[in-house]
Amino acid sequence: MASFDYVVRDLLLHERSSFLDVLHIYDDKKDYLPPEYRKEHLRAVVYAKLLGWVTLDRFVLNWKEKVAQVSQMICDHFVANPATFVCMGFRGRKGKKDVRILTSNIYEVLRVGRKLTLLGMCSLVIFKEPNVCSLPMGRPAKFLVSMSLNKAASKAFLDALRLSKPGDEIHLIYVTFFTEDQDSDHVKILRDRYSHFFEGLGDGDHHVLQKFFDRHIEFHIVPQHKGELIPQTVAGFAESIEADFVVVGTNALRVDRGKEPLGSASLQICMEAHCTWFANASSCTLPTTFSSGLEPRVNGTRC
Repeated sequence: MASFDYVVRDLLLHERSSFLDVLHIYDDKKDYLPPEYRKEHLRAVVYAKLLGWVTLDRFVLNWKEKVAQVSQMICDHFVANPATFVCMGFRGRKGKKDVRILTSNIYEVLRVGRKLTLLGMCSLVIFKEPNVCSLPMGRPAKFLVSMSLNKAASKAFLDALRLSKPGDEIHLIYVTFFTEDQDSDHVKILRDRYSHFFEGLGDGDHHVLQKFFDRHIEFHIVPQHKGELIPQTVAGFAESIEADFVVVGTNALRVDRGKEPLGSASLQICMEAHCTWFANASSCTLPTTFSSGLEPRVNGTRC
């Protein structure tokens, strides 16, 4: 419920034009569930919380009986009801899922969703923190974006910018190999690519980026630590700055080549990080303009 509470109490209040689609898939065969996990109780709690924060025209409840694999039903619903972001919880009723993430609903949504073009339509937000009080509500949030030269990394930065609020911090990190010079051509190209973003944000005169000039953005070139993989260095940096969100890119073309939707580095970053993480889409076309009148549609699901 942490993902639901954060979306309702922070995102919906911050983005007044946003819309929430709450999805719950229940199984009547599980009659052993305690009362607080049953569909009637969940619907009553969710409806009461929503009425306390937003108006009736800003949300919809979808309670569906399980008739197929849960991940498939989630993807089918989101394909029929397109969303900008899909929010899921990392921990279910049984507790932590770290050792089983490759067979969880989260992984299946990533895998199946690509085939249904879901990853070309939205980004997946996974809430690892079960305590909503630990999420950045009423205080500036810290985003950490893992950078590279691919399109997915660029969209990761746009996702972080889109969900940020005035005063939030966005840290862009690029980890260099042991043998890579910090002034190499690769690093220079990366700096040049985002220098235009920073200039537009800095002066506040750009007609597209003027809405986001009050965010604090820093670019970090961090050398790979000895005895560590790059994902471990990224996760360690996230912990050092006490990041609230870690944003990584997915490579949808990997699936077309018979590979997994998340690359080994991106997946490892998600596993190593202890905070909420984003897996954003790279199969869609990046926007050439960034509208100041954002109207994100958020789909929430309990896993």
